[in-house]
Amino acid sequence: MSETIKGTKGIFTEFARSRRVQQNNFILIKFPTINDFSQASKLIGRMVAWTSQTGHKLRGKIVSTHGRNGVVKARFQHGLPSQEIGTEIIIE
Repeated sequence: MSETIKGTKGIFTEFARSRRVQQNNFILIKFPTINDFSQASKLIGRMVAWTSQTGHKLRGKIVSTHGRNGVVKARFQHGLPSQEIGTEIIIE
């Protein structure tokens, strides 16, 4: 199963936030092949990478699931730019 997960592409959907506060170094990722909580929980601990148009790469780690529909929360050391919502994140 680890071979099929590595290299999977997901979509950076939004920042993790509460009612008043947005956390820029926590992002939510939706993978099209993962549709429920049990599949998403198997991704916890995996490394993910986002690459900018100029080739700059930021790496993060999946830390938890978000809800019951297969969305995961990843933590990056530095936050991603908000203009990049909707771009691809790849599991390394």
